[in-house]
Amino acid sequence: MREKGLNGRQIKAVLYVVENKKITNGEYQKLNNISRRTETDELTELTSRFEIFKNTGYGAGSYYELRVNNCALMGIKKTIFHTISGRTK
Repeated sequence: MREKGLNGRQIKAVLYVVENKKITNGEYQKLNNISRRTETDELTELTSRFEIFKNTGYGAGSYYELRVNNCALMGIKKTIFHTISGRTK
């Protein structure tokens, strides 16, 4: 995923969503110990630029889920397997 331009925090978030099915703005912020501004910028990138997440809902109840088709195209499943198993490419 790093070769696609994602930073370490964004990769961590993708792995989190694979495990938990979704992530909220607050969860992303806590997971990465970052400011609200950074969290907003990075989730926007994951949604708009990389098209990995889709935003569901508005305001306090909104959350992000994987866009399954785009994730498969990016090879995320393979990368996640390697990350979890500790294997290299």
